[in-house]
Amino acid sequence: SGKNEAKLLQCAAKGDSAGVKSCIKKGGLDINCTDEQGRTALHLMVKVRARLRHLLVVIGTPLAPAAI
Repeated sequence: SGKNEAKLLQCAAKGDSAGVKSCIKKGGLDINCTDEQGRTALHLMVKVRARLRHLLVVIGTPLAPAAI
């Protein structure tokens, strides 16, 4: 339903992987649903991860190759 898909997208936009997993396990949603800008949950999670990685680099946190 639209409510479940909205929750999935909200969790993804916040980087809440546990919330995303919970939404998917509940079922009853289109995993390929998109937000108003046409982004899927996967797109949103990748964007959050990229922002986090950038922040860590900016503050000088050494990253392991697998984290990049």
